[in-house]
Amino acid sequence: MAIRTADELFSRLSKAREVSEVEVILKEIGDSGTVGLNETFGPLGCKWVPYGATDSNASTIGLGSKPGRSLTERITNAMDAVLELKHHESGSSSPSRPFEAAADWFGRPASGAREGLFQVESKEGDLSRHIGVILSDSGVAGSPTIDVVDDGIGLTADEMPSTILSLQKGNKIKKPYLIGAFGQGGASTLAFCKYAVFFSRDHESPDRVAFTIARLMDPGEEYDLDVYVYLTIHGKVPSIDAPSGDLSLYDDAGLKRPPRLQHGTIVRHIAYELPSLDKTLQASPGNLYHYLHLSLFDSLLPFRVMDIREGRTKDERVGGSRNRLMKYVDKSDGSEEEDDSRISVIHHNEMEYIVPLASKEPSIGVEYWVLEAKRKNKGELKLRSSSSDLFVNRAKPIVATVNGQNQGELPAKFIKDLGLGMVSKHIVIHLDASRTCRATRRELFSTTREDFKERGELKNLEDTLAKILSDDPRLAEIEEQLTNRFVDRESKETNKKVKRQITSLLRDAGFTRTVEGEGSEGSTVVTDGSGGGGSGSDEPTRPRPRTPRRPITPLPTLPFPDVTKWDIAAPKDKVRLPLNGRALLRIETDADWKFDQKKLISLEFDPARVEVASVSQLKGGRKQWRLRPVADSKVGDVGTVTAVLRTPNGGELRTAIQYEILPPRTAGDKASRGLIPDFDVLAISPDSDDDIETWNELWPQHEDASREKKSEVAYKVLKAKDKTIVYYSTAYEPYQHAVERIKSKSKAAAELFEENYQVWIGYHAILQLKDDQAADDAEAEKLEAERCRVAQVQVRVASQLAELQRKVARADD
Repeated sequence: MAIRTADELFSRLSKAREVSEVEVILKEIGDSGTVGLNETFGPLGCKWVPYGATDSNASTIGLGSKPGRSLTERITNAMDAVLELKHHESGSSSPSRPFEAAADWFGRPASGAREGLFQVESKEGDLSRHIGVILSDSGVAGSPTIDVVDDGIGLTADEMPSTILSLQKGNKIKKPYLIGAFGQGGASTLAFCKYAVFFSRDHESPDRVAFTIARLMDPGEEYDLDVYVYLTIHGKVPSIDAPSGDLSLYDDAGLKRPPRLQHGTIVRHIAYELPSLDKTLQASPGNLYHYLHLSLFDSLLPFRVMDIREGRTKDERVGGSRNRLMKYVDKSDGSEEEDDSRISVIHHNEMEYIVPLASKEPSIGVEYWVLEAKRKNKGELKLRSSSSDLFVNRAKPIVATVNGQNQGELPAKFIKDLGLGMVSKHIVIHLDASRTCRATRRELFSTTREDFKERGELKNLEDTLAKILSDDPRLAEIEEQLTNRFVDRESKETNKKVKRQITSLLRDAGFTRTVEGEGSEGSTVVTDGSGGGGSGSDEPTRPRPRTPRRPITPLPTLPFPDVTKWDIAAPKDKVRLPLNGRALLRIETDADWKFDQKKLISLEFDPARVEVASVSQLKGGRKQWRLRPVADSKVGDVGTVTAVLRTPNGGELRTAIQYEILPPRTAGDKASRGLIPDFDVLAISPDSDDDIETWNELWPQHEDASREKKSEVAYKVLKAKDKTIVYYSTAYEPYQHAVERIKSKSKAAAELFEENYQVWIGYHAILQLKDDQAADDAEAEKLEAERCRVAQVQVRVASQLAELQRKVARADD
């Protein structure tokens, strides 16, 4: 039955959520596979016109490669619509940044060391009700229909082609109070859905509702690419007289507080592709609730995500992972989550600021949290293999944001390379670049917000962040505590014959030999001048473990503006700064933190051969800077650093120290494979209650996997303190079958097989260790597959060798 009026078309589209429903509607307005671009069809006089007024729009819309990121852009657009309405209502001068606008118009504190959205969560009222994300069934598995709803400024039918249906118009470039001036925009969502339906109600003319539908069409053989199009009636975006009162499209959803549109916009994405994110809403990964907390890590405004699929009526608030984390700071009793986990923050480093190369102002905030998240396992609370997994992508726990939105991530390997391998699974690091200048953002981030740019600004950020983490004594202490959980628990011993054979093989492979039980605990190292053991002398030396430094207790301070003490506490005699490195300068004082707040503290350099790389806030009587050489510094440059504190009455306290530029650090001699480590080769089973926590630490990606999936992994190394533990899985299917087969023939042969398998698995695992440590996420998957191939070969070798040994033994007898 043909649709003959715009009112009927609106009514049908407003109810349609499934692909099949939309396809019927399009058929009933006269659309077909033969309708061409800009060709009038049907009784309504419909026409498909190019999205963005260009028929070469597929390349622009297709720039986004991640559907979650593109959906985040659409939500950011909704926030901008809400901000735009407040700007219109306020009639005041425009704030210069989005976080200033959110503070002025919504009372949302700008994020800082002690401030943020978390402060107003309990008293925000209906702040999160301005924006909603609603998931409903589309009829396509794994691809729900997703509506993004806002009660913002809204649009008329005439405005839509130059705004929400446009591409790269630069509508926000002169509106610094909006978020979306730096980004690709919500149009990229079109690449991930079957259809997109738009409804909008302008705040000044809410008596009309504008609407249209967009899709991808094949424009004919003369075009090289498909074209994204939207529907017009008689050449214009259709609109109708709005129903009286609020417009609600969700009264049938069972929600207690469904979104209602007095003014604002709804964008409905029919069958939106959400690979690995389509599960029910919960704090654990694999669903939109978790993902949006990550992608809007420090959301400028909170919003709701609602799930009405298959009769569900979940309605959850999203304020970003930073604000979730801040709720746990200073809590000692933890908190229950939906997945029975308990979460506590065991270390929080408040925001300090990195100075970008493109600016002399400290403007990239750095803060981090170390978490202890537990989950129930057979009635007991056990530490998760990755506590950070509840807040970020476990493989990329370092998140950089601009105006609260995730702009790029750094991998856990960055933290592991600092000697914090255990900590890397339980830490979340936030880099807030909201206060940076345009040049810094241009150097750091791509406009698709999908990653960092590999340029000098990123190198500066990484070098300074590495120094911040390395200088934190609490991280070293936590690393030791986490590694002790595994080393101290292991009471099993490796067969001494196995250890001797592995050690012999490692020596033949180029590892530096050891004495008094090569490869055994407590061994000393004989250096041979090849770079494997120290200075090159013949004297034995002992590998020195990393010694954690104890946290420093706060100092007593005086009420502002009183101050009597202003001293350089570190370093003691001179700032020694490698040409390619960073150096710490710390002040101890009895001055109150308000001196810092009022910008009464500074550094002076004479000559200016060094500059500030990062700076922390004055807290507990201590303030510290990290210094870096300027671009044209040379080895041997010397000078003076003076720390200055100015008092409100015009007085000054000054303290100074000498600096020297040293040669750049080098990676060291790599001629030798290194020292034979203190190692063990131990069996582990996912079926053992005693082994399960270690198993999850080794294979966190299989923590919730089936038993069949767990039988696919063979062996892995755990580095804990100075111990190298090679774990081989007794659940690995080829190994398990070989053991059962050989045992059925001979118990002695089974023991020989086990011994041979341990030797070759241990040997290969230690050979592969450096590659494992250097691998990124993609390489780590390949190495896992390589370990399985090695194990399959070694099962055969160990079986054949055991049979040969048994025959030789029988012949000797």
